[in-house]
Amino acid sequence: MKKNRLFKLLFLTIIIFLGIVEVKAYSRMESSNFANAKKGALLCQYVDGSENVQVEIYMINFKKIGSDRALWGIYYNKGQNNFSGLGTGTSYFSVLSGNSKLHYQKDDQRITADKEKTFTCPNYAFIDYSGINEVCISDSTSCGAKFEKGPFKLSDKSIFNDIENYISTDAMNYLDYKTTGLDSLNAAIISKTKDHFNKEYSFGTTYEMPEFIKNYIEHFDDY
Repeated sequence: MKKNRLFKLLFLTIIIFLGIVEVKAYSRMESSNFANAKKGALLCQYVDGSENVQVEIYMINFKKIGSDRALWGIYYNKGQNNFSGLGTGTSYFSVLSGNSKLHYQKDDQRITADKEKTFTCPNYAFIDYSGINEVCISDSTSCGAKFEKGPFKLSDKSIFNDIENYISTDAMNYLDYKTTGLDSLNAAIISKTKDHFNKEYSFGTTYEMPEFIKNYIEHFDDY
């Protein structure tokens, strides 16, 4: 009996340990490493007037095909490049909704499910250092009186910017403008861009292409 109880206790300890590892909050450095290794991406980065980074939003560990895991991390700068994490979630929506410390467009508002697939980075970010540290990202120059630091402006470092740069340079170089109509030109650009980012991030082989990235590529002419 004692051996059975010991085995059960050991098994439970292992399960708890694995659970802790699974839901750990990644540091900014770890997230940067994931992005550099193409196993994640920097989605939004915000800087102050001196180009010092103040807020970053990462998607880390892209959702593997056949899995339900897709972790996100949000970090803000407390000063002197001392970043603190605002937490992670099992999906994009779980981080930017509910009780998340990341506000969207205005104080106490979260992103809605219908915006999840069409997400792009708002123009500004704000930080609330008092009480519970929180961040707000918004297209407005204010998120309310609660957020005393900001607005910090959107930088040009993001996966969205990488998509734009690829379309405006690499993807265009392979197309014959004289013989291709506008509709087929757009279709060719979309196809080549998807192929490129599928290869870059192992989308379609190891990971699923996130819906908002797919949407951004397919509607590049709107953006």
